[in-house]
Amino acid sequence: MRSRKKRILVAGAINGMGRLVALDLAKHQIELIILGDDCIKGQELCNEIIASSSLTHDDLFYYHADLSSEANVRELARELKRDFSHIDAMIVTEGHIYPRKYVTDEGLDRNLVANYFSHYWLIQQFRPLLEGGRILIPASHPRIVNRSKVNLPTEQRTDRYRGIIAARQALVARILLMRYLNQPLKKYNITINVFNPKVSSRLSLFFANHSEEHINTASQLALDDDVEGLSGQFFGDKKKMIKLSKNYSLLKAEEFYQWSKEQNRRI
Repeated sequence: MRSRKKRILVAGAINGMGRLVALDLAKHQIELIILGDDCIKGQELCNEIIASSSLTHDDLFYYHADLSSEANVRELARELKRDFSHIDAMIVTEGHIYPRKYVTDEGLDRNLVANYFSHYWLIQQFRPLLEGGRILIPASHPRIVNRSKVNLPTEQRTDRYRGIIAARQALVARILLMRYLNQPLKKYNITINVFNPKVSSRLSLFFANHSEEHINTASQLALDDDVEGLSGQFFGDKKKMIKLSKNYSLLKAEEFYQWSKEQNRRI
């Protein structure tokens, strides 16, 4: 009997790291779902994948995805639940650094939305599709991860705003989200891990022109059998597990998750 192809979703796949991850995944015999916020770039990426890999139009799916609000993500999840019964792995590469302060209609910092809350919403809304599957979230270089201050995000003054600070807070938030969700997701047989994509030693992971540094860690973690069941880990090159700083404690993760829920109740 022919085995079913694994179905992998990449959120934020049309630019930077996400695009590289999608192209790397396309080297494998899978079904690939691409989420992006630019239909022209999305179609260009699909055309490139069809031209350069063995994937066909039957294996490739593009969805226009505005991940800037929970309502948008909820509607997107409804659409995918109508089209698919299951997703084997979701890699959330959505992210961008905005140098100036911008607040969404819901009152959230746009940098936190792009680099953290979009991940939080996707996991919440797509969880029913991912039962028995894997969730992967990008972190950064281990030195950046383990030297970052593990605190709740603080609001910056508009005249002194630095996007890189908000992005660093979002990086910490993603890791704490993984730490918190590791246990609750086990009852659904879902694993959740963070990984160093090795696209840059800088905090910003979302700029293009890193193809020479790119490695296939995300593809390996999404597809390989030897990581089946491993959860709550920080993976580096060649799937090496990296020890997180003790500052990423479960107590801090629980505190942060409650903060996330409170922020969403304001919306």
